[in-house]
Amino acid sequence: MDDHYFGAIRERIASYMKDVNKELWKLGVSAKTQHNEVAPAQHELAPIYAEANIAVDHNQLVMETLEKSSRPSWIILSVK
Repeated sequence: MDDHYFGAIRERIASYMKDVNKELWKLGVSAKTQHNEVAPAQHELAPIYAEANIAVDHNQLVMETLEKSSRPSWIILSVK
């Protein structure tokens, strides 16, 4: 049941997400929502609500931060 939607995120994924969140907060992007997805080994990180024009910028910054971060080789991103 660890892969369940409401299950705990694995420690190594949580650590990576924490590092990404730190970088996003430095850029002024509040991204706190994170959880497992329904499919195994998929996780979600979502920025906190903002007005549309700001949210678009935040989404772009999230994608760039995920791509540029020092992610381990076992993480595959699907941000495009």
